Amino acid sequence: MSLTPEQMAQTPASKPPPGVVPNFVDPPSGAPVLIAVGTVLLAIMLVFACIRFYVKAFVRRNVTADDWTTLAAVIGTLWYYAICIHAVTAAKFGTHMWDMSVAHTLSDDFLIASFFSNWPTGLVWALAKTSFFLMYLQIFGPLPWLRICVYIGLFLNWGFYTAVIVASIYYQAPNPGQTWQEGFLNDRYTKSFNMTIPIASGSLFLDTYIFVLPLIAVSKLRLSTKKKIGVMAVFATGLIACVASSLSIYFKNKLNARLDDYTFWIYPVLLMALVEMCVGITCACMPSAAGFFKNKASHGFNTWSTNPLSMLRILGHVRSFFKDYNEAIDEGRKYFNDSNMPFSVSIAGARIYICYAPEDVAGLYRNTTTISYDNVIKDMYRWIGVSDDGFAKMFTINESSRHNIGMAHAQAPGNMINEYHRRQTKPGPLFEDLLHARTIPGIDQTLQDIVDGRSASVVGRSADGAAVSLLGLCTDLFLRGTTTAFLGQKIWEVNPTLLDSFALWERTNWKYMFQMPEIISGDMVQARDAIIGTFVKYLAIPASERSDCIDFVKSVEAMMRDVGVDERDMAKIFMLHFWAVLGNIYKVAFWAIAHMAYDPSLLDAIRAEVTPAVKDGQVDEAYLAENCPLLESLLSEVLRLTVATALVRDVVAPTHIRGKTLQPGSKILVPYRQLHQNRSVWGDDPLTLSPARFVAEPKLTSSKSYRPFGGGHTLCPGRFLAKRAMGYAIAALVTKFELSLDVEMTRRAVGGSGKSVRFPRMDSTKPSPGASLPHRGEDVFLLLKERRTAW
Repeated sequence: MSLTPEQMAQTPASKPPPGVVPNFVDPPSGAPVLIAVGTVLLAIMLVFACIRFYVKAFVRRNVTADDWTTLAAVIGTLWYYAICIHAVTAAKFGTHMWDMSVAHTLSDDFLIASFFSNWPTGLVWALAKTSFFLMYLQIFGPLPWLRICVYIGLFLNWGFYTAVIVASIYYQAPNPGQTWQEGFLNDRYTKSFNMTIPIASGSLFLDTYIFVLPLIAVSKLRLSTKKKIGVMAVFATGLIACVASSLSIYFKNKLNARLDDYTFWIYPVLLMALVEMCVGITCACMPSAAGFFKNKASHGFNTWSTNPLSMLRILGHVRSFFKDYNEAIDEGRKYFNDSNMPFSVSIAGARIYICYAPEDVAGLYRNTTTISYDNVIKDMYRWIGVSDDGFAKMFTINESSRHNIGMAHAQAPGNMINEYHRRQTKPGPLFEDLLHARTIPGIDQTLQDIVDGRSASVVGRSADGAAVSLLGLCTDLFLRGTTTAFLGQKIWEVNPTLLDSFALWERTNWKYMFQMPEIISGDMVQARDAIIGTFVKYLAIPASERSDCIDFVKSVEAMMRDVGVDERDMAKIFMLHFWAVLGNIYKVAFWAIAHMAYDPSLLDAIRAEVTPAVKDGQVDEAYLAENCPLLESLLSEVLRLTVATALVRDVVAPTHIRGKTLQPGSKILVPYRQLHQNRSVWGDDPLTLSPARFVAEPKLTSSKSYRPFGGGHTLCPGRFLAKRAMGYAIAALVTKFELSLDVEMTRRAVGGSGKSVRFPRMDSTKPSPGASLPHRGEDVFLLLKERRTAW
């Protein structure tokens, strides 16, 4: 029997419980609770959102994708809050059904409120959860497993909520031509209630997934337990969203069981949806807010603050250093207006003081009492995996050991290796053997291999000459050549592809220096283990069968065997020193030759200067060392522009700089790149190559802002060999060959347009123990044609 409009206005929408009288005038309602709780949570959310947007836009000046999704989620939450307020006031959600009339429940106002209180939740939740996933990419991006988990999460998030939105609209919206009332009375509408528990369960799964991911990531960081707990506490606020999702399941279950009182039981469901939105967005703003409240507008940099930086800033600095090591330091300089004022950062729980003022650096080199290098060396041994027994033997001083006979001061074997290196590379008989009997013949043979068609660096031939990869040529000249000079021919019988492993190590050793977990450093571990394995096999060969190695190798091996270091530990130690010997010359030579290839006038000037050194078919290396100032200046200038290493020392006692105190237990880092870009020394355009700079101002080589080989007692002992070997290689190359740029091949490698070819980009994004490589995949290709007037 149908009711008249008057009857519907007077008939309760549901049968009241026994003894309860319907109250259409002033019924009890949950509206005040929803309005009060929702308004408070919304206000908190807006405060944290404003802090986030302020920090990202005005402090860090780095608005990212997750900020935009957070903004969209905030707007969506404000919209949903307005929907909820309308639902509990005009539509009377939160009121028992027996306290409202049938006419009210069939009104457009009620039905539209019911429709819009449902599907928008999927859109807002999807946006809020996306903010978390994108934020995790920003913070934990270097972790491959977490990136994969984030991509999976994003797919599940949008796949799930898109399905929810489509299904909700399909079941609850009226068909074309239907009224809202007709759509509500359709059987299809009632099926929408079957989705409530699955939707809530899916949301709980995603909230839990988002909650757990950062906790696992933080647990794998190399932080103290206390600091791990501190970082986890920030992300643990996401547990509240999980609780809200759990309560949503509870109340939706109640709602499905009490559809006869739908209007009352829908209000806690609305409230839990609003709580989950507000809490989720607030949690997404926590990393920015934590830093803001801990140290307002500090931008993550402190000037000698003894208070720890906020825990989230630890992660922020790790991310910055992973992304671009030098840019992160430059950012600190800019923040302090290039004042040369030292500042501190926190990386993975370690306090690092960064100094780059030349006068401060000079003082640090002289300081051997409160600043120590010993622990840095020991850390390198530990990180490469030297056993406890091997470590103890390498750093125990025994005056009766053979290597200490005749020494004024007894040395531990670990320090004695450096002494052997100095003996080998300082001017004298050992140096002459290394340079003139080994290195120079190797360079000559490498260049002759190009003519004879035996060089692996040749990638093609034409009437214009041989097309040669410059990176491949420098690898042959200095990696293969130096390895042979130091270790002899036997090393290639042990492992003919050793340099492939070293090339991979060169690209990935920053992971070793940052001590990233092996689970995310597979490429570095692969290279490291291959090189160590090669040395294990090399050292197992009787010394008499590899007697063509240099004195340095023989002395170090004999010393380690004398003190009882096993061969696997010996291999790891040799690997470290092999890296130190090989890791620079070939890169500096690459950049020097590249500049000549791009600048024919520079090439002509160098060739004119070195040509008098060619006598009787041989290049007189001594002539180059004494009579070629432009060549010397070019190499010095390229060293200035390419060396991006840093001095690292431990602070072992309070150290005073400019009235400030460096605290013991921390580290100090001097980034040479910043020294080499000091405008007060190098001019207004310090990044531009000036080949004759050191010809015009020879004293610049002793400037406090020029440290390509380090300084103090750690001044690189191989500096003489490096510059003379590079000078000889360049002179031999330009006098033996006509040299020009292969424009097409180089453009394909580095880019360019028309007739122009871009100069290869230097990859200074990661910390490098020396000069920088070009970006992966970039190279310069030369055309080499033997000169008629060649040797």
